[in-house]
Amino acid sequence: MADVNMKTDSAGVQGAEASGGPQNAQSKLLEAGKAEKIALNTHAALNTAAMPVRQYLEATVVPILMQGLGQVVRERPSDPVEYLAAYLLKHNPQQQQAAAASQAPKAS
Repeated sequence: MADVNMKTDSAGVQGAEASGGPQNAQSKLLEAGKAEKIALNTHAALNTAAMPVRQYLEATVVPILMQGLGQVVRERPSDPVEYLAAYLLKHNPQQQQAAAASQAPKAS
């Protein structure tokens, strides 16, 4: 049997710590967090794929589209379609999430 010590961290959560010490436990927690994010993203992708068309559009496109259309109404540009396209590209929530993820400090 492996030597496993149960320790309570500062948040009061008990965790199994193998003989590798706190660094090993911390790296396992980070890996578990990454795996959870991947699973949630996969689950969300599956949910959106299974949605009816209207529900999918209301959940993914309509919110940013309405914000963009509101901006078009306020600004009244000479080329509203191009303005809206640029707005949507600039304010794409998926691009913002990807940029935030790539800027997050990586644990070593």
